[in-house]
Amino acid sequence: MIVNELIATKEIYAGEVVENYYVIYEETRSKDFVLKNNFFLEKSSFIEKVISIFKGDSFSTLQKIKAYPIENITIESMKEIIGKDLPELFSKG
Repeated sequence: MIVNELIATKEIYAGEVVENYYVIYEETRSKDFVLKNNFFLEKSSFIEKVISIFKGDSFSTLQKIKAYPIENITIESMKEIIGKDLPELFSKG
């Protein structure tokens, strides 16, 4: 059995993206458990870090546009990667 636990989430680049778009950073801990002698034992665990781009407004459901798994990349350097991939995302002013 796999259990996913959201351990951190925050909006990043607030005020830098065009209206109705959101850039969200999430950390999720995934744990794999096995049942042994009526007890759940943790088999493995890892943390996944992801930056997701969402589009929507207060009158609609947010739609995920794209997700970027990050491991050895800083949040600050991800702006350049996202900007190359989605140049219309960041406001010019």
